[in-house]
Amino acid sequence: MSLTQAWQQALDSLTAAHDHQSVHNAASGPLPSSNAYTLLTQYFEPAAPSECRFFDEKTEVFKLDTEASDALHALLGSGASMPSSSKIDLSSPNPALFALSHHYVDRCLEKLQEMAYEYGLTIRDASRASCSALSDDLPGALLKLSLWFRAWLSPYADTSIFSGTSDDRNRLSQSLQAYIRSLFDHTAAESLRSHLEQLVVDPEHLDLPTTFVAHLNIAGLATPAMILLTRVMHCEITRKVRAVVDAADVRPQDSVLPLESAARPVLQQWLDDEVKPRFAAIRQCLRADDAFPEAKQKVVDTESADEDAWKSRLDYQLDKALCLTRAGQLFDLVALYPESSAALEDLRLSLQNADQRLRVAKTFSESLHMRLLHPGAHTRDIIQMYVHLVRSLREMDPTGVVLSRVVSPLRRYLRARKDTVLVIVASMLGDDPDFTLLKDELERADQEEQQQEEQVETKRKRRPRRSLQTHAAASAGTNGGKRSHKRRGAHPRRAASSSYASDSDASSEEDWDDPSWVPKPVEAGSGYRMSTSKDIISMLTSIFDDRSGFIAALEKSMADQLVQVKGYKAMKEYRNNMILKKRFGEKNMGKCDVMLGDVTESRRVDSEVHQRRRQAAVPAPSTSAVEGMISKLHPLIVSRQFWPEPTIKPGTGAAAGPNAATAVAGGAGAPAGTPGSVAEFTLPPLFRHAQEEYGKTFCQTKAMRKLHWLNHLGTVELDVELDSGENISVECSLIQASTLEVISRCKGRTANAADAASAGGANVVTLTDVMEELNLQREKDARDALEFWVQAGLLKPVAGLADAFIVQPSLPVASVDEEHGGHEEAL
Repeated sequence: MSLTQAWQQALDSLTAAHDHQSVHNAASGPLPSSNAYTLLTQYFEPAAPSECRFFDEKTEVFKLDTEASDALHALLGSGASMPSSSKIDLSSPNPALFALSHHYVDRCLEKLQEMAYEYGLTIRDASRASCSALSDDLPGALLKLSLWFRAWLSPYADTSIFSGTSDDRNRLSQSLQAYIRSLFDHTAAESLRSHLEQLVVDPEHLDLPTTFVAHLNIAGLATPAMILLTRVMHCEITRKVRAVVDAADVRPQDSVLPLESAARPVLQQWLDDEVKPRFAAIRQCLRADDAFPEAKQKVVDTESADEDAWKSRLDYQLDKALCLTRAGQLFDLVALYPESSAALEDLRLSLQNADQRLRVAKTFSESLHMRLLHPGAHTRDIIQMYVHLVRSLREMDPTGVVLSRVVSPLRRYLRARKDTVLVIVASMLGDDPDFTLLKDELERADQEEQQQEEQVETKRKRRPRRSLQTHAAASAGTNGGKRSHKRRGAHPRRAASSSYASDSDASSEEDWDDPSWVPKPVEAGSGYRMSTSKDIISMLTSIFDDRSGFIAALEKSMADQLVQVKGYKAMKEYRNNMILKKRFGEKNMGKCDVMLGDVTESRRVDSEVHQRRRQAAVPAPSTSAVEGMISKLHPLIVSRQFWPEPTIKPGTGAAAGPNAATAVAGGAGAPAGTPGSVAEFTLPPLFRHAQEEYGKTFCQTKAMRKLHWLNHLGTVELDVELDSGENISVECSLIQASTLEVISRCKGRTANAADAASAGGANVVTLTDVMEELNLQREKDARDALEFWVQAGLLKPVAGLADAFIVQPSLPVASVDEEHGGHEEAL
């Protein structure tokens, strides 16, 4: 029934009642129905809750006094039943009630702004028409609003007079709430957010029905409150993650975890045990209004209509905050790997739920550029970080998206560094205990390949036998297919090592027969396929377009190690060479094979030379010292065409023209040294005669070949006896041993510095003496050799005389321990 029809029926009813009564009681006064309608309109006059005649402020329910009840009976007619509950027992509301309800709603809307002023919800200002006062005392204002709305909407309760006029009830309720929302400005929103934050953060359990939250729904503020509550919860989750993981904005109830510890289980338990129950309680209080269901607002849940959706959103916010916080720590986590595996596991699980791979990659790239990719960082540190990065990011993000976006700038930067190749080779073949990452990777890859080959061999042996005819027929029918399959399914590392294929080629090759192949992720960048190679060494070597320089560096590193072996024991170098041949191909490692062959050949030739000399005639007494030196001489004979010149050339190690046939001079079975650090020099007569005699015997063994001695590479093991009877054992280079020969010629070792000056320096050795005796061209070489014996305790600088040293008759007792420590450090 429309409003016009309701008014028309009401007027018809009043007119009929007037015609009926005019015949019998013309002078009885005003019409009863007209008087009743007027009385009820006055009774239902909207006012403050304490002044509303139809509202009981104590019980907060609708009421009708006796006069109003009689007027209602008169208006509706004597046939209408009127229970004490004031509910009209009719199948549908009387048209007069429609008119009365409409009149009541109109009066409420007319007095709406007046009541707002009376409640202090708006104030007048000269500069603005009105402004909200909700933010001044939000809980108090909400309490007033709730009581006000309950009073004005009480006639529409289920047991009240207007219970059947739902349209008027909705119009009044929506008008009241719309007016309050118009007063809800930015300041009021901030005030509500602050109160919600205090409610969320407060660890004490509050009785929510007694708080301001219970009045938000009836006031029409449930929807903005739900939005603000969600934001507050997200901010609190982010703060908690930063406090626990990064020690930022810590509160007394927070417990900070170490960087490498797993934080996600702790945070998830906190979210499930504290945040979700609190959020659910507040959310339920916002959505429900059992005391006054007719004023209930349909809350727009910003999370989802599903009851479990908001829980998933909170989980998502936790994982997102954890991703972004861990992203800022990722540089340190990668550097600490594998100790940081637990923290990286946090990031792996969070990335699965919160798709933040691009932001993590961006943050990590910025950290790399700021902390690593700059001229102040050593190439060794960059390579070390590279290996850690590849290992850790593969564990953290199996999709390879983060790795593909981070590794490309790092590869470009390494390509621009001049010493990258040398550092990579040194890390694979060197002996630095603090930098064995690539060596371990080389050995691990070799072990994996051997295991794969053993598995293939085991499967082949377990293959069931078939008859000869069947086998021949099968071979004839599928031989070509098998060959094609082998070419296409070849091992990626072998294919890359034999042809130096790029990582992208290897990845494409793997795709042919990979049963677990999946398409590229949506976030994959242009370098994604390049970074999916499982071989870290191949990833490093593939950054260089010219592999010849890398192979040359491998040869140089192998040569530097071989000239330092003792007793011709090069098993470690043999093993490294076998692994490198599998990696880079036998053809490319040909020179390394020759160098290793020289070690084996040198041992055989040296054994033959000493055997020939033992079979020769007994030497004369004058040559016994030379023979004793020869018996301790075990050189490494190298092929000059195959050994890198920077290794065998004396001086600074710079490349030069080819040398003659060479032999690394050494004593006591120790053909080793520091390559390229000392220029050429002349040996003392004892050492020189021993080399000449050894060379003569070598020529008898190897006709048409002659030795050229590389004295800058040899080392000697010496037992030095002092005048005091003390003995020291040292291992030194050949130039240091030659310097000791010069020192040993000094006389008067027991003299002090004053006697040395008066004796013309008989017990003093100078820098000039060493340079002249050994024909040295550089003062640095002589000074370094003298400094070695100063550290050993055999020499002492002369006070007031530069480059002059007194020969000590005994070792200083107070500094024996320090001298031995310094000697070991020098070695």
